[in-house]
Amino acid sequence: MTATTAFRALDRYDLYDIAYLAGGPHHVVDTALVALAESGRVRAQATGELHATDVRRRSPVEAAVLDALGPRPRRSVTTLRWRLESDERITGLGDRLVADGLLTGRRRRLFTGGRPRPRLTPEGRRALRALRSDPPADRVAPGTSALLVALTGIRAMPDDALRAALFEPPTLPHRSGIRQWRGPDGYVPGLWGAGGGAGGGDIGGCGAGWGGDAGGCGADGGGAGC
Repeated sequence: MTATTAFRALDRYDLYDIAYLAGGPHHVVDTALVALAESGRVRAQATGELHATDVRRRSPVEAAVLDALGPRPRRSVTTLRWRLESDERITGLGDRLVADGLLTGRRRRLFTGGRPRPRLTPEGRRALRALRSDPPADRVAPGTSALLVALTGIRAMPDDALRAALFEPPTLPHRSGIRQWRGPDGYVPGLWGAGGGAGGGDIGGCGAGWGGDAGGCGADGGGAGC
């Protein structure tokens, strides 16, 4: 399939293909968490740890997230992104987009917490603009805000409280010493996205911080650097 043919057949891409195109593997995980949490299959603890409450899955990506979480609260979103970054059920999305001529096959890591970002081809940038201007029907997670998140970032979630529970670190008293509390999976809440401020940037912006949505540099995730 040529790139032009792929661009004309955008309806062949589902929610998680779109998330990968817009922001890479970490953004796929974020999008899946939104779909799973809004459908009641994942819950977040006050500590920032996530767990699966229902193992039903509608796609290989959701299966990967649910498998990594398990039924007991023990993973933070940061750890989950890292653990699934090389999972074939997610990297396979990128391989498909490369084969279709929408990605170059190379990735870069931004300063926003080291999020790996795909490099879009000119055809990929045009495809992403088309998807944002005329979003397709969500066949994977209908009734959730997952497609909005896939296209524009986690700030598109209408439920602010759920967004905070999933993606914001718990607030802890500040101490001037070196030692900090670590959760069961080893994450340090105060260091989520070290090197950036709270909140992060949406897709296509220059974000810094814990959440970075699918933060990147340049329009449609593929333009000039910051």
